[in-house]
Amino acid sequence: MTICGHVVEVGSLLKAILAMNPQWLTAIVAFCALIAAIVSIIIQKGIARKRAAIDFFLKTEMDEDNEEVA
Repeated sequence: MTICGHVVEVGSLLKAILAMNPQWLTAIVAFCALIAAIVSIIIQKGIARKRAAIDFFLKTEMDEDNEEVA
């Protein structure tokens, strides 16, 4: 790759960019981890709600069956 008439390897260009701004790389990685954590919490809440609803309805059906036996 040629930049301003100088031949630059892509790997060295990437290393140069990361060396100039390592704090930005850290911030980007931390932000991505935050997004992943938020998405994970939202998905787990949805799964827990569905599971609780299923458990509640199964329990009420079992209670009705137990009353008929007694």
